[in-house]
Amino acid sequence: MLDSALVEMNKDNADFFQANRLLVAIAKMFVNPGKNETSAYRTIKNSFGKYNTMVHFSKAFAVKGNLYKAYHQAPSKIANEDKAIFLYYTLYGNNMNREKKVAWLKFQDNYNSFDASFLVYIDENE
Repeated sequence: MLDSALVEMNKDNADFFQANRLLVAIAKMFVNPGKNETSAYRTIKNSFGKYNTMVHFSKAFAVKGNLYKAYHQAPSKIANEDKAIFLYYTLYGNNMNREKKVAWLKFQDNYNSFDASFLVYIDENE
């Protein structure tokens, strides 16, 4: 599915906004953040929603255990509130690989355990 999304994204249709460009970049990062980081940043270049995508880059590095790179995905000069969002996604990604202790299971119902990003369907025939 990612391969066909990349082919569609690389088509020459400059008049047309590619809504799934940001999701393709996130998918690249979750496949292999170390290898695909440059490509993912190139994919979101000049997109209006790239800041919200970059927090998922932090999460992707954290899931793979690279907390240093996850922490440094945040731009250097941002507000404390924005930095907190990056740190949240870093910790969230780091905790995805950990086994939950019995004492914490009662809190699992309120934990944000599902993070969905839905593909935007655009009918190109209209």
